[in-house]
Amino acid sequence: MNLYYLNTPDEATMRGALIEAGAATEQEGALIPAAGITLDVIGPWYERTGGTDEEPVYTALPGWHFNVYSNAPINWPESVTVTEPATPWRVLG
Repeated sequence: MNLYYLNTPDEATMRGALIEAGAATEQEGALIPAAGITLDVIGPWYERTGGTDEEPVYTALPGWHFNVYSNAPINWPESVTVTEPATPWRVLG
């Protein structure tokens, strides 16, 4: 299994990249994962950047975030940034 932590500048670019890579199709506005693909669309991602426990401050990271789990390796178009988070919320195990 291959796990990709990805982001693009926006949702439209994400949709286009998934379709271009063969990881999904679009039907009536819905993304349909290809066989052997699981998609987790996260969207905007926020990290705590300050404040207190009672009043935390969060800042949005740039881009549109999503994870792809695939039975086979995927070649991503240039519009996709593949990242490796320091503390991912999901991992293969």
